[in-house]
Amino acid sequence: MKQSTKLLTIKEALREGVVYLRTSSPSFGVDAEILLSEAIKNPREFLIAHNEEKLTFNQTAKYRHWLMQRIKGVPIPYLTGNQYFYGRKFIVNKNVLVPRPETEAIVEECIRICKQSIEVSFLPESRNPSRHTPTPIIADIGTGSGVIAVSLALEIPKAKIIATDKSGTALKVAARNARKYRAAKRVTFFASDLLNEIPTELSPNIIVSNLPYVTTDELRNAHTKPDTIGLTFEPQGALEGGPDGLAVFRRFFAQIARFEQTRKSLQHLLLEHNPKQRRALWELAHEFIPEFKPQEVTPFVSKWSLL
Repeated sequence: MKQSTKLLTIKEALREGVVYLRTSSPSFGVDAEILLSEAIKNPREFLIAHNEEKLTFNQTAKYRHWLMQRIKGVPIPYLTGNQYFYGRKFIVNKNVLVPRPETEAIVEECIRICKQSIEVSFLPESRNPSRHTPTPIIADIGTGSGVIAVSLALEIPKAKIIATDKSGTALKVAARNARKYRAAKRVTFFASDLLNEIPTELSPNIIVSNLPYVTTDELRNAHTKPDTIGLTFEPQGALEGGPDGLAVFRRFFAQIARFEQTRKSLQHLLLEHNPKQRRALWELAHEFIPEFKPQEVTPFVSKWSLL
């Protein structure tokens, strides 16, 4: 990108961003707005109301650097260090997946389940003395940045939230997000391969998860398309689900079937997946937990409930 000592106005900077991103990003206009608003530390609405205001030298340099990185396919949250999820701005870095809008359906459905069950005990009487103030245990498996776990802690005050991830660096990001929203005392994190390290006394009533489901071939070819090249910059272990995208799901369902206390406590299960995988995923779940009935929530999210 040709550098210039001239200070750009907001209008000129946006125009420049659109020109450079047009061939590399399908959302080039929005991308330019987000990067510029982050560079000048003002909301996107500010760009319209103050489009003749000039950027400083440092703002211009940061904006142009981000444009160059975005041209290469680097996801915007890895440049700005944050991403919005369920109405809140979360910390994100290269150690965690970029939160996606499709995943918000898991939060919405979990909230709906808990609201419907407000007068119903999720737990055995010995662990839940009052049926009028149930305390469901919700487990976010493979929490990553913690956006699901923290969102649920904030939206469902009566729930106890636990979250697992085998990546220590991911758990550090999740813990930062919990502290940012003062939910650190509401979410308990475990370094764990799926459900392995969850204590028996915290066996969940609801499990939510966005497990790896991108196939090996899809990930191998991600660099060839503008709308998937961003996947190549994300932690591969949090994306790849093997040849059919279901490898991690097989281990996940096997753990549920093997852990007796989990089978006793579990009432609902919410999983994100590729819409093309739904039938195969439902069949796989039936092999391990046939007592649970599947239901489509959205094309990307399925729910299983105890019959």
